[in-house]
Amino acid sequence: MKHRKAQINAFDFILASSISVIILVLVASTFYLYERKINEFVLYNDLSTKAFQVSDVLIKSKGIPSNWNSTNVNVIGLASKDRVIDADKLNNFINLNQQEIKDKMATNYDIYFNLTNLTGKSIASIGNPPAGIRSVVIKRYVIYKNEEA
Repeated sequence: MKHRKAQINAFDFILASSISVIILVLVASTFYLYERKINEFVLYNDLSTKAFQVSDVLIKSKGIPSNWNSTNVNVIGLASKDRVIDADKLNNFINLNQQEIKDKMATNYDIYFNLTNLTGKSIASIGNPPAGIRSVVIKRYVIYKNEEA
């Protein structure tokens, strides 16, 4: 009879250990899943914040220097005044390459800029339209050549 009790205790130990391992695996996988979701959320918030900041600087700022061109620009700004786009600055902007824009706007993210009129006709664009799973669209209304865009 004593041997049988030892076998039952061993069986109980194996069963309890198995249940503990299963619970531990479930908890670890749930933690991993939520960690990934939180990281995606943080990345999306960072991307959204940076996109809004870049759009804000582009449409509200004259840039540095205020009469910048492609050879002397420190900070890109397209405005002649708040939300009024200067045609010369827009032309200078679309002649910059993606790396120059990223450097001057202090971002690691690729930028796609598309200025359209209210009917949706494209006036100017630079960069490649977003093709990845992580992209943020910021729409802002401005004045360009005395018309809303």
